[in-house]
Amino acid sequence: MNEEKGVQVERVNKAEDVAVANLSKILAASLFPVLLLSCFAFSQSTLPNELQVNLNAYLDNANVQVVFPSIALKRKITSSTTLSGKYDVDIITAASMRSHFDIDGVSSATPANHGGRDNTPDDLRHDFSFGAAQELFGATADVNGIYSRERDYSSKTLTGGLSVPLAKKNTTPRLGIVKRWDKLFPQTREGTEDIDVLTIDAGITQLISKSALIEFNLSWSRYEGYLSNPYEVITLIENNTFRYAEPAHPGERNKLAIGSRTRFMITERTAIQAGYRFYQDDWDINSHTLRLLFNLYNGKKSILYTFKTRHYLQSKAEFFKEEYSGTEDYMAVDNKLNASFSNEFQFETRIIGSRLKRKIFGNADVYFGCTLYQRRLASRDWHSRSKNLIALMLNSGYRLNF
Repeated sequence: MNEEKGVQVERVNKAEDVAVANLSKILAASLFPVLLLSCFAFSQSTLPNELQVNLNAYLDNANVQVVFPSIALKRKITSSTTLSGKYDVDIITAASMRSHFDIDGVSSATPANHGGRDNTPDDLRHDFSFGAAQELFGATADVNGIYSRERDYSSKTLTGGLSVPLAKKNTTPRLGIVKRWDKLFPQTREGTEDIDVLTIDAGITQLISKSALIEFNLSWSRYEGYLSNPYEVITLIENNTFRYAEPAHPGERNKLAIGSRTRFMITERTAIQAGYRFYQDDWDINSHTLRLLFNLYNGKKSILYTFKTRHYLQSKAEFFKEEYSGTEDYMAVDNKLNASFSNEFQFETRIIGSRLKRKIFGNADVYFGCTLYQRRLASRDWHSRSKNLIALMLNSGYRLNF
C-alpha cells in the first residue's frame, strides 16, 4: 500500500488509480477476517451454513471512488465436507482515467488505439471463487479456485491448505500454497504480458490458556514475468529537457515475510489482539507492520464494537529514484516501491441478531463501520505530485447463519 514520484506533466495513470483503489479492497478484506479471528473466545453461531452480503465504498483525495459489493455462500453438504462460493465486483471511477499521453521512442512500447484512450474510462472488475474443505481424521484440507477479470487484466488462482490440530487441539500447524497466473493486456500497446506467482505459507497456532493464544507465520513468494506497470511513465530530464520512458523492473522478485500475533481475552466482554510482521525482498525493500485491535461487547453481548489500528513503515526499492537523468537498466515510479509510512484506523459495530430480544434479524449479524487511511511518501507521487494520500472506506454487511 505505497506510491510515488515527481516531475510534472499533464498525463494519465489508469493503472495507478486501480492500484490505489485496490487499497480499498485490502482494507475491506482485512477488517472482517481479523474481526473473526480476534473473537476466538466469542463464538457467535454453531449453525453450519452461512450467507454473507457486503457493500463497501472507498474514496480518497486522489479523486478515486470505488464501490464493491460482494456475496458469499458457505454450505456444509456432509458432516465433514463444506463447499463455498463468492462473487464480488469492483466499480472504479477516477478523473485521471479520462486522460492520456504518449510514450516516445525511448520506450519499446507500441501505442494502441483503444483502451485508456477510449470513452469508457471507468474500470469494472469481477472476481469469482469456489472452494471446498474436507475434514479427515481431525485434520482439515481445503482447496480454492479464483478467477478475476477486468478489461485489461485477468487472473487465475489455485490455493490449497492443510491444518492439523495436535495436543488435544492446543497446537495447530498449518501449511498453504498459492499458485497464480496473471495476464495483462495493456491498452497502451499490442500484445499480452504474463506474471506467474508462487506463494508458500506456514504457520502454527498455540493455545496458551483458556483465554489466550499466539500465532507465528512464515511466508515466501516468487514473482516472475512482467513486473512493471505499463501505464506509469518516467520523465527523463536531460540538459533542461525531458522525455518519457516506460518503467523497467527486474523480471523476478522473491518476497519473505515473518509475523506473530497474540490474542487475549481480558474479560467475558473484552479482548485484545496485537501483531507484528517483518517483510523483505530482493529488490531491497524492508517493511514493518504493527497491528492492534480491541473488541468490546455490550452488557447483553448483542452488540460487538471493534477498534483497530495498523501502522506501516517501508524502505524504497534499490532502483527507485525521484528523478532519472538518463535511461538505466531498471527504473521505477511505482509508489509501492517508494519509501513510505502509513496509518490506518478502523471502527466497526456488529449487531448479533441471535442475541437480540427482538429477533428482527433472526440468526443474522448486521455490521457497519468505517476506516480512515493515511499514507505519506518520501517523495512526491509522479502523477498527483502529492506526498500524502487520505482515504476513507465505509463498509457494511449482512451475515446469515442457517
